[in-house]
Amino acid sequence: MPQSYTALFSMLTEQAYDKTGVRYFVSHQRDKLTVLPEGGNSIIPMFQASMLESSSTGESIEDVYTVVTVERYKEDKLAGSASKENASLIKQIGRMQKVIDAGEEKNLASLAAKQLSELSKIPRTRSITVRHQDDQAARLRAGWLIRILEKDNMSVTNWIVTNSNTRWKGGYYTADLQLERRG
Repeated sequence: MPQSYTALFSMLTEQAYDKTGVRYFVSHQRDKLTVLPEGGNSIIPMFQASMLESSSTGESIEDVYTVVTVERYKEDKLAGSASKENASLIKQIGRMQKVIDAGEEKNLASLAAKQLSELSKIPRTRSITVRHQDDQAARLRAGWLIRILEKDNMSVTNWIVTNSNTRWKGGYYTADLQLERRG
């Protein structure tokens, strides 16, 4: 059965994330597709706090794992596995396990430890509605890095867009953005 391009790109970016701990997204420009690391957009919009019509913050455990198991297969049989866990986080939010295929990786314990350190971070989240007139910022997509100049007019925070919905009315764009603080 043929696979859609969307499913293929989703599968490949998820496999890359499993191996590297870096999220990727597919960016399109006319007839050209480019795979970029999350936050790898060349134009980084900055919004001032005064432009935000609404803003709320929180945390999300949606993609957080407390146990990571890495498995290596040889001829469709399990040839080795290693698990690492974050015991204090298990007590805090419960046991959530991710199983990763090691592929050609030989040091399973090291890969499990590396993945656990990335996957056990609880990201801060933020929902904002921003009104602006920037044509470039109106093209925001999930995976883009944005910056917000906070109310103190000194601190700048970096956020990754996880969901974007933009409307045009009366000469202004209004964007509803779901954001995650990473790193």
